[in-house]
Parts: sequence; C-alpha cells; structure tokens
Amino acid sequence: MIHIQNISKYYKVPAEDRGEAKKVAALLNVSMHVEAGEYVVVAGPSGAGKSTLLKLVWGMTAVDEGVLMLLGKNVAELSEDALAKLHRRMGFLFQDRRLSDQRTIFENVALPMEMVGATRYRTRQRVFQVLEQVGMAAYAQKQVATLSEGEQQCIAVARALVHYPILLLADEPTTGLDDTRSHQIMGLLQTAHQTGTTLLLATCQDSIATPPPGRLVRIEKGRLGGRI
Repeated sequence: MIHIQNISKYYKVPAEDRGEAKKVAALLNVSMHVEAGEYVVVAGPSGAGKSTLLKLVWGMTAVDEGVLMLLGKNVAELSEDALAKLHRRMGFLFQDRRLSDQRTIFENVALPMEMVGATRYRTRQRVFQVLEQVGMAAYAQKQVATLSEGEQQCIAVARALVHYPILLLADEPTTGLDDTRSHQIMGLLQTAHQTGTTLLLATCQDSIATPPPGRLVRIEKGRLGGRI
C-alpha cells in the first residue's frame, strides 16, 4: 500500500543574522512500509515530522531524497491527473480541516462522493449516514462558519470517510474534541479499518497512540523509531 525508502525532506528557514537561509530536515532518512489492511499510528511531539510525512504520502509536497511508492506508483513520477485519480480512492483528514465556508455541511461531506461519480440518491443516503454517525445530521444545511471547532472536526471526519476510502491518512483526528467526541471519532476510524480501510494516523496524544488492532511507530526530530 505505502512503501517508503530512505526519504528525506528539507525546509529552508531564514538565518538569524540575515545571512544565507539554513536547510533544516523535517524528515531524515525515513523508511517504513504500510501493507493493505493495516492500522498504523505515527506518534510524536509537535514538530516531529508527522504532518510532513502524511503530506508526502498524499503527494502534496515532493520528497527531496529517497523513494515513496503509493498503491504501487512512484509518487514523484505521477502526473497531476494520475495523482488525482489515486486521491479519489483515498481520504485525508487534514489538521486544518480544509472545509469550505461557501458550502453547506451536506455539500462539504458530499464532495468525495461527487468525485467518485456516485448518484444523487446514493450520495444523499451515504452523507446522512456518516453525519448521523458523528452526531451532526441535524446540521446538514448549516454553514461551516456556524459550527464550533469540535463540530467542524466531526464534519471533516465524516467527509474523509464518506466514500469508503481504501486508504485514510488522518492528521491529529481528535483535534478540538472533548473526550466523548474523541472516543466516538476513534471508534469510527476503527470501524472503517475493520471494513477494509487501511489507516495511517498521526498524533501527539498519548491517549490514542496505541490502536488495539494496529501498530505504533514513534517519530522524533524527523527520525522514526520503534516498530516499522
């Protein structure tokens, strides 16, 4: 499903003395493999490289060194169209949610169903199903801006799961949620895994860092440790 071999990603940061910008490694010589059907949690402190890793897998940014294979394809060699086709089979729960203020809650969640060509009837049926699962069905016609951060996170989770992705990348899935909502969302992710979705989840929260059916990988300062 995901095969990562010796990848590194660097960012330039301004020098304090206004000299030449420094090159800082967000990830350094990282290798890991996620097989189809796995549930893998990458855990580490803020700034450890978790979000960068997920963005590289998604193809949002390119690796500077090494090889990253996604669903049998070298991500660096994919055209925009080819990458878009892969994304239709995947889900990404972004840390910043990326919900559209111009769309209703229903329209936000329905977007992946539209991308895979689902009928209107099937889209409506499935959208209300996942909204019910996150306790947000009554908000379907409201605007994103009217919701709290925790409620927006629930909508983002519903959108990520609505089209039954074969692979879900989840970056801090319980951000902004209380304990009750957090357990609810983690239960939904575990159910998605049990029904065939491969999960790669990044978190800095110890309370969700050890999935019962999966394995844990630790990351710190751009380097992986523990089981890979």
